Amino acid sequence: MILSKSCEYAIRATVYVASKTRRNEKVGIIEVAGAIGSPTPFTGKKSQTLVRTKVLSSAKGQNGGFYLDNVDSLYLVDIIRAVEGN
Repeated sequence: MILSKSCEYAIRATVYVASKTRRNEKVGIIEVAGAIGSPTPFTGKKSQTLVRTKVLSSAKGQNGGFYLDNVDSLYLVDIIRAVEGN
């Protein structure tokens, strides 16, 4: 199966957020986009999709950002399904 560019960016973003989550940090969309080399608005849209499908979690406010509830229970297929569907 060939993954779309959109799916590739979603995977990269999730891996980046997971690395920050392991250090007990939340990360903002601008930082994620810069780290994975993706346009910020596009990364924001994909991140919203990942939150809506419960791959990522987010918190608002000064100490807010994106994070994973349980890094160890996330599978690659979860990210692919969130972006590409079944």
